[in-house]
Amino acid sequence: MPILIDYGRATANPELGRIHYHFYPKPDQPLIYASWFLRIEVPNEKSSTNFILEPVTDIPASIAMEDFYQRAVHAASSMGDGMEEILKEQIPISETHHIAIERATDGHYVVRKCPNGTWFRGKSIDLQRGYGSFVVPGELEELALGPVNHVIFVIHGIGEAMWSRDDVTYTGSLAQDITGFRHVMQKRQVNEWKRTCDRAKRQKYVKSEIRGW
Repeated sequence: MPILIDYGRATANPELGRIHYHFYPKPDQPLIYASWFLRIEVPNEKSSTNFILEPVTDIPASIAMEDFYQRAVHAASSMGDGMEEILKEQIPISETHHIAIERATDGHYVVRKCPNGTWFRGKSIDLQRGYGSFVVPGELEELALGPVNHVIFVIHGIGEAMWSRDDVTYTGSLAQDITGFRHVMQKRQVNEWKRTCDRAKRQKYVKSEIRGW
C-alpha cells in the first residue's frame, strides 16, 4: 500500500520499491529495506564527528549480522555462557571483510565490519541495528498547526531544472529554499499561537481574581 512522505510531497510504494515525487521533477528513488547500517564517520568542522547511516543491502551479509547479534545477546544473558567465545569469532560476510564483536572503551559491546588481513587494508566500521530515532525538521510545528488553510503557489523558471539536480551542491534550489521558508513561517505561527495562549491565560487569571475580590 502506498505511503505518503512529507505530507504528500512524495509517495513510497513498498511493492514497487520506488519513491515518487509529486510537486517537482525529481527522479524516482529506490526504496531500500535494511535492518543493519554502517556508521560512516563524517568529520564536521563546526562540531564533533557526525555519522551517516549507510544501509547494508547485501541480504546474506545482513542475515549473518542478525544471527551473530542474536547469539551474542543470548551469550550475554543469564541463560548464556558469557561473551568470551563470542569475542573470538570472526564471521565472513565477503571475500574482503568479516564481522566481529569487540568491547568498546565505554564497556559496551560493538558489532564491527572488519577488513580481512592486516591493518593497511582499511579500518573497521561500526554497525548499527535499526535506523534509530530521528527528527524531521519542522514536523512538530506542522502537526501543531493542523490542516492547511492557505496555499501559496511559487512559479519558477527553467533554471530550476539545473539547481535542483543532485550533483549541484554549490547553491540551493528554489524547492529547498521554499521548504526552509515554510519551516521559518510555521515556527513563527506556532510561537504566535503560544503567545496568544499565554495572554489568554493571564487575562482569565486577572478576571478570576477580580471576581474573587
